[in-house]
Amino acid sequence: MPDAIYLGIAADPAPKDVTASLATSILPRATPPCATRGEWPGVQAYSPLAAWLLLTAGMPETDLRGRGSPDDLALAVRARALPQQQQLVWFQANLATLDNCTTRPRLDPDTFVKETR
Repeated sequence: MPDAIYLGIAADPAPKDVTASLATSILPRATPPCATRGEWPGVQAYSPLAAWLLLTAGMPETDLRGRGSPDDLALAVRARALPQQQQLVWFQANLATLDNCTTRPRLDPDTFVKETR
């Protein structure tokens, strides 16, 4: 079912588990087929995008420590500091890298500030 959203929520979940599952449900669960044959640059965007979604959904930064790398969390925090429209541009540009093997992520939020001024 390609248009379905998977929510991996255990029975009797903690509120933060529900938030995490809902927030990250829009990220693809599978790697693109081309990734089995070569490089997949978009893999670098997955963790920062997940962290950004969780922060945007209201999860405290302290709850995200230990989920992914500290560098990925720092990127998400920096992206959250952008104005809302620039955050959306950052997210959409990097989300597009998750379903193909030709688009490289642009994870540095500062490049979006310069671009949209």
